[in-house]
Amino acid sequence: MFSKQKSSSRSTSPAKAKPKRPGAEYRATPFDHAIRRVLATLAPRSRSVIERRFGLLGETPHTLDAIGQQEQITRERVRQLENASVHVMRASNSYSALKPHFVALDKLLVRCGGVLSDAHMESAEVFGSIQSKQAALFLLKLAPFAHHCPRSPSFGERWYHKSADAAGLEKALLAFAKSVRATARAYPEREFFACMAKFIRPVGGISKPALMSYFQCCTDLAQNAYQEFGHSMSRMVRPWGMSDEAYITLSKAGHPMHFTEVAGSIVSSRGRIPALTTVHNCLVVDERFALVGRGTYGLTEWGYLTGPRPKKVTTPNGNIRRQRRRWKHLVHQN
Repeated sequence: MFSKQKSSSRSTSPAKAKPKRPGAEYRATPFDHAIRRVLATLAPRSRSVIERRFGLLGETPHTLDAIGQQEQITRERVRQLENASVHVMRASNSYSALKPHFVALDKLLVRCGGVLSDAHMESAEVFGSIQSKQAALFLLKLAPFAHHCPRSPSFGERWYHKSADAAGLEKALLAFAKSVRATARAYPEREFFACMAKFIRPVGGISKPALMSYFQCCTDLAQNAYQEFGHSMSRMVRPWGMSDEAYITLSKAGHPMHFTEVAGSIVSSRGRIPALTTVHNCLVVDERFALVGRGTYGLTEWGYLTGPRPKKVTTPNGNIRRQRRRWKHLVHQN
C-alpha cells in the first residue's frame, strides 16, 4: 500500500516533468525549405554554428561568445567559421533555391526606402514573427544586394540596399533629429513625418513605409505612450520621472486638475500605475506646477503664480525633509 502511494506521488512530482525544448514552439516560415537545402551543403559543425548564430529552424540566436564557450573555441574562430560557411553556401548549387526569396527581399528593401532595421523586421507590417525575422537576417547575409551596418550611437543595427545612399540618409536623419531636439516637443504623427520628408526627399524615398523604416533605424528618434513622436532626449517623449508624466498630462488637458485626476489620466510609458502620493508629491515640489485650489493644480506657464515653497529643514537625526506647512500658510494667486 505504501509502495503504491510512493510511486503515485513520484509520478505526479513536478520535478519529474520533462523540460520543454527550445524549439518546441517553433513556427515554420516560408523560407525553411530553401534554408535547409543550403545548410545541407555545410559540414555538421559549420551547420550547427550557423543555425545557432542566426537562430534558424527552432534554434535560439546565440552570440559569438556563447557559441565559442559551447564549442570551446574563441569568438574569432566562430567568426571565421561563419564567414567560411557563407562563402561555401554562396558557391553551392543550392544557392539558386534562394533566388525567389532574394527577389521578395529586394522589393521589400526598396519599398522601405532602401534600409531595414533589425527591430523593424519584427513588426506586423514586415515579417510579424521572430522566426521569420531570423530567417530573413540569414538570407540578407547571403544576398548580393544587401550589406549590414553595425550599431552606432545614433543608429541601430540595419541593412542597406546596394542602391541606397547610406551616408546621405544618415546625414539627413541626424539633421532632422537635431532640428526636432531644438524644439523639445512631441509631434503628432502626420506633422512629424511631414517634417522628416523635407529632410529625406533629396536622398531617399518619402513613402509612409520608407519614413517609418527611417524612424525605426534612428535611435535619436522615439515615440511616447500617446502615439506622438520626437527626440529621444525630449522629456515630452521620454519622461524622466513622474513629474514629467504629470506635466504631459496637464499640458494635454489644458486646464487645472485635481491630483487624483492627474494620477488617473497618466499614460505611463513604463506601463505602471502611479501612486497618488507620488503624483501629489511631484506636483507640490516641482516649480512647473501651481496650486490653484484644494488639491487642484495647474501649470505656471498658464499664468498661475506659485506660493511659497516648503522649506527644507534638518531633523535631529540629520535627515533633510520638507517643513510641514498648513493650508493657511500658503497663498496662491491666479
